Amino acid sequence: MAGLSLSMICFGLSTTFIGLIMSRCLVGMLNGNIGVIKCMMTVAAAFSVFTFVITGCFLKETVKQKTYYTKKLNVVDPENVSTAEAPLPMRAMMIWPVLLSVTNYALLALLDISYRAIQPLFYSTPILFGGLGQSPARIGTVMACFGIMNGIIQALCFAKFIDRWGPKRVFVTGMAMFMALFALYPIINHVARQQGLSSVVWVLAFLQLGLSVICDMAYGCIFMYVAASAPNRRSLGTTNGLAQVAASIVRAIGPAMSNSLFAASIEHNWMGGHAVYFILIVITCLSLLAGNLLPPALWDTETR
Repeated sequence: MAGLSLSMICFGLSTTFIGLIMSRCLVGMLNGNIGVIKCMMTVAAAFSVFTFVITGCFLKETVKQKTYYTKKLNVVDPENVSTAEAPLPMRAMMIWPVLLSVTNYALLALLDISYRAIQPLFYSTPILFGGLGQSPARIGTVMACFGIMNGIIQALCFAKFIDRWGPKRVFVTGMAMFMALFALYPIINHVARQQGLSSVVWVLAFLQLGLSVICDMAYGCIFMYVAASAPNRRSLGTTNGLAQVAASIVRAIGPAMSNSLFAASIEHNWMGGHAVYFILIVITCLSLLAGNLLPPALWDTETR
């Protein structure tokens, strides 16, 4: 975390192109903490479930509620974990639950990074060329408001949504929202061409930001599927590592792909300059096919 903070400071203070490149390379080198954090969160979740089970043995349940968590936990003495189960080789990790979870995570990362890469371009591009023509200060204010709104809604609503609808429905809904996000880009620009930066434009812009909050909930869902797909607890790190590698690859491809399509659509006037959004909507539809293959409940030791 200290290294990431240093890399961001270096990026902001860079005065040469080489300095920018080196600071971004430093981010990639020090960004391996995500997989470690997810493993730690899984262990914490296991402790929480164990506490819930103990509570359930002594407290009478008066309301019946459907559960979406079927993974069975084996309580093992931490000193004997190494002898209880061994890490599996990479070939043994190539099972359907792992491959399906990692594929869906990669598709989510591709759509999300494509949306995030186009967003500042759309806000800063002049209205005549398919954007909104906003200043950097205005763009920063909008993104700051989104960050605050996103954090509050995720903290207050995510767990309730999972309990009510289950991880699969929340994930598929979040993926489907990308169609609306990409479709709103040309709609917002069309309204801006007709009415200028009217209140309708900003209502649509904040509607788009609100829908992207639902998309972000898909991350929490797919993290649950990735953790549940691990063949055993000693292979959890490998499973998260595979997911991070897949996500990193598409995050390297996504910005170049989406930004190039954005520029080419405007330069060559493909579909009125909006071809990039049509292509991304098609990719979203294909991604939903993979999302629908996920089971309604998380995998347990029998279904993996």
